[in-house]
Amino acid sequence: MKFILWFIIILLVVRMFRRSIFVSVYKSYNAQMKAQERKQQSSKPEGTVTIEQKNQNRNEGDFVDYEEVK
Repeated sequence: MKFILWFIIILLVVRMFRRSIFVSVYKSYNAQMKAQERKQQSSKPEGTVTIEQKNQNRNEGDFVDYEEVK
């Protein structure tokens, strides 16, 4: 009988820790995803044309990045 009681107590403790760890991991993952989304949205608006210099030592001209507007 003691074995079953200890097993139930240990099982409940493990479940409690698992839930707290899962919640903290989920919150940090969600915060990272939101930060990444904000970073991508603020970098440049959709439909803009940007000119980027590839390598300043070579004279190959400018690289123009056209984004498709849907």
